This record gives sequence, structure tokens and C-alpha cells, in this order.
Amino acid sequence: MKRALLIVLLLVSAVNAYTLSDYPSFFVQDGKFKAIYVIGEEAPALDVISATVISTALAKYPNVTTEIGTSRIDSEIADITKENAIVIGSPCENSAAAQLEGNPQPCHKNLAGSVGYLKLFEKNGKVQLLVTGLTAEDRRQAAKFLAS
Repeated sequence: MKRALLIVLLLVSAVNAYTLSDYPSFFVQDGKFKAIYVIGEEAPALDVISATVISTALAKYPNVTTEIGTSRIDSEIADITKENAIVIGSPCENSAAAQLEGNPQPCHKNLAGSVGYLKLFEKNGKVQLLVTGLTAEDRRQAAKFLAS
């Protein structure tokens, strides 16, 4: 069965309105990738693999270097809108994803089955890229799309 991928760009600020085609430039300063990866504390292993897929794909950008130690668990982040971040997970499993989505009730309210989503937010002068979907496999497909 083919899996679908839906790309949703939610731009909160119109001043620096980025699009997905600008990735990863909105996270790069002076040739360094300046964003954190945020995974839910109780996230499935596939979400961690999704973060790895995204981070290793940065090697194809010759003028971008990354630093070690850029991953965080959601409980370490008080306010995700104050970070440049790639958030991986659904609002049900990742509090940073829930915050970006406006804490939906029920938590899966805005997620359709078998679809991975990429959502771009700009808040507080920072950029947050949400890799989400109902299942970890949906999120992995979205991460693979972003990596390509």
C-alpha cells in the first residue's frame, strides 16, 4: 500500500515568510545548522530514526556544518516557540508538537490516518518545523521526504 504525504505550511509571521523550499537555509547561520531536534520523551524509536534521517541528510549541503548534541526531549523545552527547532512527533506523544498545534483536544484531532505532515511555523523570531502524523511510520515518511 502506498503511503500519502501531505505538506502543510502554516506561516504565523508574514514578515519573513519561509517556505519548505527554503529548507534548511532558515536554520543556517554562518554556515552552521542552528536548530535543535525535539523528540517526545516517550516517543517510539521510529521518531528517533526520523530525526537521524533528517540530520544525516544535511551532509549533502556542502557549506553547512552541524554540531553534536542538538537533540532534546520535549520535557526539556519550556516554550518551543523560543527555539529554532525540528519537532518530530504527534501532539499525542510530544508536548512541543502539541504546543505548536495549539494543544488540540483530542490530541489527534488534526491528524488524518496514513499521512505524514510537514508544518512550518514562525513564532517569536524563530522557526519551527513540525514533522507529524498519526503514526510513527507516517512521520518517518515525512522525514524521508524532507531529507530528499
